[in-house]
Amino acid sequence: MYDNLKSLGITNPDEIDRYSLRQEANNDILKIYFQKDKGEFFAKSVKFKYPRQRKNRCRRRRGPGI
Repeated sequence: MYDNLKSLGITNPDEIDRYSLRQEANNDILKIYFQKDKGEFFAKSVKFKYPRQRKNRCRRRRGPGI
């Protein structure tokens, strides 16, 4: 059911507490935070860095008289 998360190495998606997605230079950063266990000060997290995808935009050429 969670094939994409499993491919990232996340075996128990029910333990995910929250996530953040941000841009850093030419990269997108996905950070996933897991639920804290009792007595832990900080939540465990994992970070994934993906290169930004470039979008090719078609430019319309305007001919004479347009």
